[in-house]
Amino acid sequence: AGGLVVTAPSLKDLESPDVGEQLKRYLRARAPAEERIKLAKFIQLWVLHAPATWHGAGPPEYEMVFLRRAIDLEPLKELAKKLLG
Repeated sequence: AGGLVVTAPSLKDLESPDVGEQLKRYLRARAPAEERIKLAKFIQLWVLHAPATWHGAGPPEYEMVFLRRAIDLEPLKELAKKLLG
């Protein structure tokens, strides 16, 4: 499932008469295919763009440990859902 972030089709592909129904079928999980594609594209933008590659304060894993302890992630999860539509 991790490859989806790199190989996710576009949302327009879901409307394709050739592959749309297959994509909806195979990309569906607990969430519809459209939501999974939106999330994959969001992660693509977040992880693959320049600010995500900055590495000046130690390994990213250390930063994540700190953030998980310091921040209530639930409101941020709700915001991400809202931003993804």
